[in-house]
Amino acid sequence: MKPKFTTNLKIKFLKQSPMKMDPTHAHTLNQLALTLYMFMVVIFMNSCSNTTTPNYSDSFLDTRDGQRYKYVTIGNQIWMAENMNFDTADKVGSWCYHDSDYYCNVYGRLYNWATAMGIDSSYNSKYWGKNTGLHRGICPIGWHIPSDNEWGNLFFTTGNSDTTGKNLKSINGWDTADGIDLYGFDALPSGNYNHGIFEDLGDEAAWITTSEIDSTRDYTSIAIINSTNPYLWAGPPQDSKQLGLSLRCIKD
Repeated sequence: MKPKFTTNLKIKFLKQSPMKMDPTHAHTLNQLALTLYMFMVVIFMNSCSNTTTPNYSDSFLDTRDGQRYKYVTIGNQIWMAENMNFDTADKVGSWCYHDSDYYCNVYGRLYNWATAMGIDSSYNSKYWGKNTGLHRGICPIGWHIPSDNEWGNLFFTTGNSDTTGKNLKSINGWDTADGIDLYGFDALPSGNYNHGIFEDLGDEAAWITTSEIDSTRDYTSIAIINSTNPYLWAGPPQDSKQLGLSLRCIKD
């Protein structure tokens, strides 16, 4: 969103008048006025360029499958500006909404936790405990799956409890309360896959984090934006690792 600028600055150029001012002095003042005018123009143009409007030309190629992804810098983080759409080799543990390629192309794929993490599927039902540091999972080289702390940083950077959801959500596609996509994150309501049922398309976006709760539980934190505001969810059901959720990667 670009700020609106209004200016009432008027530059009056002096007319040379041999009766009232020496021509040399008048020329000098005219040159100073012109210099001041050009200086104000430069300030205006720089102000326009220093906005949060994202540069959508920023993208990179995932050489594994030829997919190209937009990315955007928000605060001190670099995020993918769209969901992952990488089809795993064994074609297990990931889905297109309604099993249609159309939804994968628009919203990205949905993954269970172990598939996104690139580890054995048995860890969808038990504690893994090795997710310290940056974990790439199925993200492209140089990118990793965000932790709940990294999601929290994003939510904090982009607003407050009343504005963050609107600032991150896409400008269309939501059944209610479209966003303004202030930072170019373009959060689409991609829904989820819940034990054989596709649900919440248009109502909710939910993303995988690397963060397991503790060694006695087999579920993880989930980053969620619904029709109102974003939050990190870390409650039941305890089989949350088996849900099909979206995946956003963050730069190492």
